[in-house]
Amino acid sequence: MDTGEAKNKKPGMSLKEKAYDYLVNEILGGKLKPGDRISEAKLAKEFGISRTPVRAAMQELANGGILESRINCNTTVAQWNDEKILQLEIVRTDLENLAAKLAIIYGSNNDFREMHIHSEACYKASLNNDICTLLKEDVAFHMEIARIAKNDQIYKFMDEIHKQNRFLLCWRKDFLIPGDKQYRQHEEIIESFVARDENRVLRLLTHHNRHSFKVNDDMDYFTKEFFLRGVPLEEE
Repeated sequence: MDTGEAKNKKPGMSLKEKAYDYLVNEILGGKLKPGDRISEAKLAKEFGISRTPVRAAMQELANGGILESRINCNTTVAQWNDEKILQLEIVRTDLENLAAKLAIIYGSNNDFREMHIHSEACYKASLNNDICTLLKEDVAFHMEIARIAKNDQIYKFMDEIHKQNRFLLCWRKDFLIPGDKQYRQHEEIIESFVARDENRVLRLLTHHNRHSFKVNDDMDYFTKEFFLRGVPLEEE
C-alpha cells in the first residue's frame, strides 16, 4: 500500500487522523472493498508508527459502521445487506427533511445560493467520471442544508449519516443518480428553498434521497405514507 500521500498531507494532523484519512480514501477510492481484511499491524508498520493510533482510527470507522470488528476476529470493510441500507436511508431522509424545515426558517437566499457551488461541482465531476469528487461534493451539498438549519445536533447526526452514505455509494454505484438528473434535482431543490416552498422542498428531497428504496417494491407507498404524510402531493 502506498501510504506516502496520507503521511505527507496536512502536517498538523495527528497520527490517528492520518491513518483515518488514509483508510477512508482507500475505501472510497475502491482499493478496499466490502469484505476486505484490514491488518492493524501491517498498516502500523507501513506508516512507521505504533499500533495505537491505527487502532483508534479503525475503531472510529467501526463505530460509524464502515468497518466491522469482532473480538478475536479480523477487521474487515463492512458488508451491508438490504435491511441495513434501508435503515440508513430512512433515517437520512427523515432527518434531512427536518433540517430542511429549519433551513427555510433560518436561511437567507444567499445561504441557499451557495449550494449552487456544490451542485455545479457534482455535475462537473460526473462529466469527468470522477466518482470520489462527485460523492464529496454531493455530501457538501446536503451538509449545507444542515449548516443552514443552525442546529448542532442535526449537523452532527447528518455528518455521520453522510459518511456512511458515501461509503454505500462508492460500492453500490447502481444507486448513483445520472449526472444530468442529479444536477437538475439539486437546482430544483435550491429554487424551492429560495421560494420558501416547504412542501415542494420536502417532496424534492424525499424523491432525491431514495437511492436505496429500490430494495423493496412497496417503497412508493412507504414514501407517501411516511415521509410525506400531510404534505400535499403534486402531479408528476
